[in-house]
Amino acid sequence: MTLDLAPLFDSLTYQFLLVFARIGSAIMLLPGIGDMRVPAHVRLLFGLALSGLTFGAVAHALPPTPPQFGQMALQVITEAGIGLFIGTAAALLMSILHMAGAVIAAQVGLGNALTGELFSTESGATIGAGLMAAGLVIIFTTGLDHLMLSALAHSYDGLPAAQLPALQDMADTLTTTLSAAFSTAIQLSTPFLVLGLAFNVGLALANRALPQLPVFFVGLPASLAGGLIVLMIAIPAILIGFSDAFEALFTAALP
Repeated sequence: MTLDLAPLFDSLTYQFLLVFARIGSAIMLLPGIGDMRVPAHVRLLFGLALSGLTFGAVAHALPPTPPQFGQMALQVITEAGIGLFIGTAAALLMSILHMAGAVIAAQVGLGNALTGELFSTESGATIGAGLMAAGLVIIFTTGLDHLMLSALAHSYDGLPAAQLPALQDMADTLTTTLSAAFSTAIQLSTPFLVLGLAFNVGLALANRALPQLPVFFVGLPASLAGGLIVLMIAIPAILIGFSDAFEALFTAALP
């Protein structure tokens, strides 16, 4: 004997629940919008409002209420998983600035200068946290936030509602996205890698020529000053490169 729950759930209510499962789970991970410093009730209200706006556009693509609870649960879990996939892709791309900041801090000599992270309770490199904050500003000033929200609405074209997606393809996409994010971070920090290599080679030669020279006490201030000057010059290019990479990689990650 099966329990028929269809009369208990109005079709529109259930369809809205499916939309909210996808939108809400994605919002938890989207940069800026899903930041842990944003109050939970604000994120909840934003998710409900966005789900309401999206519902009208995708209602034709939503399935009717299934007769069994197991089917309902499976569909809701599937929608939540798709939302987490979209949010994870955006979060991985946001980590570009975090990884670049860690590399830059290590080369400049500020690898042990730690501060609170924007998206977690852990501590990270101060330069990385500063770049992450600047990256959030870039996202909201260049319209990348609209790109992410639009991607949620258009995700129903490539990832139909209540249909189990190809998990292998999703895993491959996230792996490719993470690889591209790491590659982009290294590219953005390349000037500092070159500067650090040249500076350390110079210190090694100076220490070889003058063994009694206190290389650390002489080199660290020069490394800090030179690194911060280069960082000041390179920040605009780093943020522009991040913006272009985020748009291109996020668009490529979604089916």
